[in-house]
Formats: sequence, structure tokens, C-alpha cells
Amino acid sequence: MNLNTLTITFLSGLLVMGFTKNVFADNAEIPYNFTAGAPAYADEVNANFDELEAAVNSKPDVMASFGYSRTPTVRGVTITNVLVNGGAITSPVEAGSTITVALDYNIVDPGCPGCIDQIQVGFSHTAPTDCVYSGIPGVAGVSGSGSTTLTAPSTPGTYYIGVDRSQAFSCPAGWWNGAPSNTNRWIGAITVR
Repeated sequence: MNLNTLTITFLSGLLVMGFTKNVFADNAEIPYNFTAGAPAYADEVNANFDELEAAVNSKPDVMASFGYSRTPTVRGVTITNVLVNGGAITSPVEAGSTITVALDYNIVDPGCPGCIDQIQVGFSHTAPTDCVYSGIPGVAGVSGSGSTTLTAPSTPGTYYIGVDRSQAFSCPAGWWNGAPSNTNRWIGAITVR
């Protein structure tokens, strides 16, 4: 990905994306009230995420790996500040390469305060790779940071990184609630060249 075509910065703690004219040559193609070259604030992106994602995906020359700007919440687990290979938006990856996923989490369990819970992470089309948290969060909950590594699939394409909450004595080998199949359980995506 040419970093001149899609830039990301932080301004007063808000995520700002700039879409330049060589990404969207015609402003009419940009959904909502986004303007080529103008900053798009996180709340605007989140409120119009599906339309914006479709517009970006319609451009074959725009490829990226990214952490979702939406905040996935799954059964008492909230995920924020997702970084894929160290960035919120990063270049496509090579097939079979190692990918790092870092995130912040909060997990609560008011329904079973003494239970052991996990936060599972992995590609949504396969079994989870790892648990970034395993412990007893209780009613008060626990916040922290976690990271894991994934291996990029061997076939070019876009692959979604999913999250789930499990309740077991150790990290389960399969998705506790079935494979993550929609955006409320996706925390990122990678593009394999």
C-alpha cells in the first residue's frame, strides 16, 4: 500500500484518516460527507463504517491490513486499540508470514463471578490460535493488554481476525460460540498478496 494514498494520524486523541485524491478520484464515490483529502474522524467512520468499507473495497489498488476502528463487544468482553503488525493500518502481508496482533481488553463476568474466562483470538475461518486472557474477571472485571502471533494464510485474499469469550479451565482449541462471522466479533483484517 502506498502510504501517500491512505494516511492515519492522531489528533487530540481522536483517530483521523485522510483519504487523498489518488484513492478517491471523484468525491461522488465517497459515502456520507467524506471529502477527498479531508480528515475523517473516528465517530464519523464508525457511524458509516459499512459504506466506507464498501467504497474502499471497490478500489482494487487500495489494499491494507488493519485493526477495526469499531469496538467489538462480545459477552462482556470489550476490545480496543487493535494493532496489526504494529499499526492501525499496515501494508498487505506475504503468504505464510508471521503477523502480530496487539490489543487492549476489558472483561467482566457478573453471571459467574468465580468462573475462569478466556478471550480467544484467531482467524475467523480457522480455529482460534491463542487466548490473550485467561483468568477470573469477576463482577468488577479486569482490563489489560494482550498480544498474539498468527500465520498468514497461503492463498491471497482478505482474512478477518476474530475474537470470542470462552469459559473453561484453559484456552479451548475451538471457538466457544462458533466461528466469528460478523463485524461485532471481528477485530481486524489482513490482506495477503
